[in-house]
Amino acid sequence: WKSALVIFTKDSFLQVFELPANCKLQPGSAPEVAFQNLIPPIVVPSMDGVKSGVKFPSSRYWFDNLVPAESFSLRNCEVSLKEGKDRGQFEIVETSTSSGASKMFTNTTKRKLTFRTAGYEDAMNFVNTLNQSKAKK
Repeated sequence: WKSALVIFTKDSFLQVFELPANCKLQPGSAPEVAFQNLIPPIVVPSMDGVKSGVKFPSSRYWFDNLVPAESFSLRNCEVSLKEGKDRGQFEIVETSTSSGASKMFTNTTKRKLTFRTAGYEDAMNFVNTLNQSKAKK
């Protein structure tokens, strides 16, 4: 399992941000705490530091973690609880029109992602909220 921050937008999209591997979060942590783990530390260079040749930590792109790993249009999704021994899971299946070479073989494509929450009630709340948002649109 990977830790993720999931954001549900007003326009019925679900954005999934994978948290860095070095992130130390407990299940059920506040979203603000998870979001802070996506933002790299800010190091402001000083003239003294530049002159003395101090190396500043940098990554290839500072915003890498701020790009969603997955994005689902809930209008095209089925959201359901996952049955089984771990009842704190739910599943999203998105159906979309095929494009590119896959159009030759099928009209639609599906992608599926399973989420694990802190418990059954959390999973049920997610499923209910996401399904209610689809009904409003």
